[in-house]
Amino acid sequence: MKQLSHLLSQFTLAAVSLFAFSSCVESITTVNVKKDGSGTIVEELYMGEGMKMMMAQMAMQFGGDAGDLPENPLLDQRGEFEGKAGIYGEGVEFTSFEESRTEDGRVGIKAVYSFADITTVVISPAGAMDAANPMGGGQEEVEEDPVTFAFEKGDVPKLTVLLPQPEPGAADLPEEMGEAEMPAEEELAQAKQLLGDMAVRIFLAVEGEISETNASHVEGNRISLLEMEMGKLLDNPEALQKMQRLSEGDQPDMAKIQETFAEMEGMKMETESAVEVSFQ
Repeated sequence: MKQLSHLLSQFTLAAVSLFAFSSCVESITTVNVKKDGSGTIVEELYMGEGMKMMMAQMAMQFGGDAGDLPENPLLDQRGEFEGKAGIYGEGVEFTSFEESRTEDGRVGIKAVYSFADITTVVISPAGAMDAANPMGGGQEEVEEDPVTFAFEKGDVPKLTVLLPQPEPGAADLPEEMGEAEMPAEEELAQAKQLLGDMAVRIFLAVEGEISETNASHVEGNRISLLEMEMGKLLDNPEALQKMQRLSEGDQPDMAKIQETFAEMEGMKMETESAVEVSFQ
């Protein structure tokens, strides 16, 4: 099985392949879990300036007028989101789709899905990356094992988030590898302009208060499984170069990659194999 190496490749490749995405969108996925194990999945997408610029350029290339573009083209994606319910697991149902705005005025959408049993839900980090690129772009599809959940009912329910792990005995990288090429300043400037607003966030929120957890990133009743802010990552090309080198090969050095993540501003990633959350 190719497990966490596939999962991790979605994160690292997004961080180091500066032109892998054709648009700039903030993607937020929040899994809300109630005390009886039911809940919702809320998926939000918000357009960045990079996406608006690209759409305007495309319109002009095809003889159109950038001024005629809709303010919020993401509203045309309702059908896409409606069809995604099954991707989140058996019994997950599409509930609503509406326009949404951030506090700073960026337009976007909010799609809500409901489930009766959290143990049937699966979350794909690669899917979150795809959501951040709604215009497509011919990215290579990577097979991966999704995030799954276990749940124990009771006066103090216990939720366990099961994160894919590599096979035992995965080999380390060779000691000597070719150096990853450092992007030119002009390439970095262009990447910041187009991708600076791109972000991918995956949260878990529980009803009530968290009484005990081993999660690495906790704020109130919310746990961060992944937060990636491309603008901050692009401000540190040396770290991106190091991450690209470490992520090469079929069996990356996980310890070194996790250490690099911890040092990188703009990247948070849960490293526990099983995140346990008791709440009441």
